[in-house]
Amino acid sequence: MSNYPCKNLEKRRKELINILTTFEFYKNGDKSLYELPLPDLEHEYESFQANLHPHIGVGSIHWV
Repeated sequence: MSNYPCKNLEKRRKELINILTTFEFYKNGDKSLYELPLPDLEHEYESFQANLHPHIGVGSIHWV
């Protein structure tokens, strides 16, 4: 049972790598995605999502 959290973390890491590579995002600076730890991958994914989402930031739809 002690491997259960590790398996979930590795599964999440692989999911994030698959999502980012689907959108042709392969490197963070000089490091490959496969070299990054999970927290860095989470950060890259969140940044990527923020750039893709049409309702975030300047130029988004604002109701007055």
